[in-house]
Amino acid sequence: MFATVAPLSAAINNPDCGILTFVSESMTGILGGMSPYLFMIVLFVISSVITQFANNAVIMMVIGPIMFSAGAVIDANPLVMTVIASFVLNVAFMTPAASGPAAMAFSNQEWIGTKNAYLHGAIIFCINILALVVGIPIAEM
Repeated sequence: MFATVAPLSAAINNPDCGILTFVSESMTGILGGMSPYLFMIVLFVISSVITQFANNAVIMMVIGPIMFSAGAVIDANPLVMTVIASFVLNVAFMTPAASGPAAMAFSNQEWIGTKNAYLHGAIIFCINILALVVGIPIAEM
C-alpha cells in the first residue's frame, strides 16, 4: 500500500501538478465562514471514519497535504492539526481493515471474538471523537 500511495502523495504535494492549489481554491467557498475549530472537527471526523475502513497510514498520507492546504486558507494552526491528526488517525480499531492491531484483534477468535472486537472498536471510536472535540481547544492553549 505504501509503495502505491507514496507517489500519489508526492503528486498531491507537487506544486507543478496543481492539485493542492485546486483543492484550496475549491474549498475556499465551503470553508470561508467556518472557524478553524469547526474545520478541524469536520475534517478529523470524516478522516477518522474513512480510517476505520482503510489503512490509517495511507489515509494520513493522502489527507495530510490536503489538510494543511485547506487549513492554511482559514488560518488553522498546523501544529495543532499535526498533533491531533497523529492521535485521531492512529486510533483505528472498528474494522479489521483499519489497522494492523485491529486485524490481529479480529483474527483472535479464541480470546476476543468478532462481536466483542466490533463493540470495543466502536467504543474506542466514540472515545476518539470525544478526545478530538475536547483535545483541539486544549491543544490551542
